[in-house]
Amino acid sequence: METATLPLKPLEFALNRALAMDPDVRRRLQPLVGRCLAIELSGLAAPLALHFEQDSVRLDTHAEGADAHLRASPAALLGFVLRRGEGGAQVDFRGDVAVVQAVKHLFMELDIDLEEQVSRFTGDVVAHQIGSLARGGLDWLARTRNSFERNLGEYLTEEADQLATRAEIESFLSDVDRLRQAADRFEARLRTLERS
Repeated sequence: METATLPLKPLEFALNRALAMDPDVRRRLQPLVGRCLAIELSGLAAPLALHFEQDSVRLDTHAEGADAHLRASPAALLGFVLRRGEGGAQVDFRGDVAVVQAVKHLFMELDIDLEEQVSRFTGDVVAHQIGSLARGGLDWLARTRNSFERNLGEYLTEEADQLATRAEIESFLSDVDRLRQAADRFEARLRTLERS
């Protein structure tokens, strides 16, 4: 997809609206003012540039001389934002370390009170009920995921015998350490014999 065909203004508007929902956005953006982050999304011909200003961001296609670069698929980037900057193994940052850290902190600390935003349209009581329902749903999903991971791990280890147990792994690593030490001793003896 050509970068020029992207609807940059609506994306910029949506991003700035989301940032404006955080009452402390000005302080959070302060370390990034005047900096530029090049965003290289898979499927785009050229990178996008995110320019940080006093209390907003500007999005365009002029990424030359960017302070830092972010490379990811659109799905990985969305996941990174939704998880508040955590679990970004599929998001590759390069460039000025201070800018990279400031961008990560911006997403981690961003405090958008969605319940407050919903209450503008529905009232406080309904917004609180919707928020409670959403939090309960997210908690249930997290518990379900943890339970599934634990059960799958137990199944693969105990029932299907596809994974090694913790004791087997520790024993293997201990054997590797002993072998490494024996190889080091053998190498030292060999050097001693070569010298004499």
